[in-house]
Amino acid sequence: MQCLKCLHCQKTIHNKPWNHLTNIIDGDGINSDGINSDGINSDKYICSYVCYKRLSESNKLPKNLWPHIVNKEDYIDNINPVLPKEKEFQYLTHDEILEMNDKQMENYFKKKDEQIEYDSELTKIREDNEKEDKYIYELENNYIYTEELDDDY
Repeated sequence: MQCLKCLHCQKTIHNKPWNHLTNIIDGDGINSDGINSDGINSDKYICSYVCYKRLSESNKLPKNLWPHIVNKEDYIDNINPVLPKEKEFQYLTHDEILEMNDKQMENYFKKKDEQIEYDSELTKIREDNEKEDKYIYELENNYIYTEELDDDY
């Protein structure tokens, strides 16, 4: 077996590396073809998450690392080494929801249901606020409706 060295700490890796990367160039990163300055594709290895994190923080790894990972099977059903940033879910008021079309509402409520999995306590607080917002909306509309009836008498 060949001698594998960690890209960050240069420690010899005796077993399977934590991460096996391909098309990585020493120093400057990756060119558009994934070929290093000598014209040879270069494989690199990372011994641990700590070394990965330090390489990532010092911008020595490409922003989109996933295409360069050889051992993708190690990350299936686990935390990926680089997770894409998703837009944070935005809770809407009752009035904002009423302004949506059917498709937008369906999408909103689907995402809202998914949010429950991430933080059920926060979701409970948000739902309580939403109920209160809806109650106030109905009170205001009922009050306005009642005023209109009173004017007729």
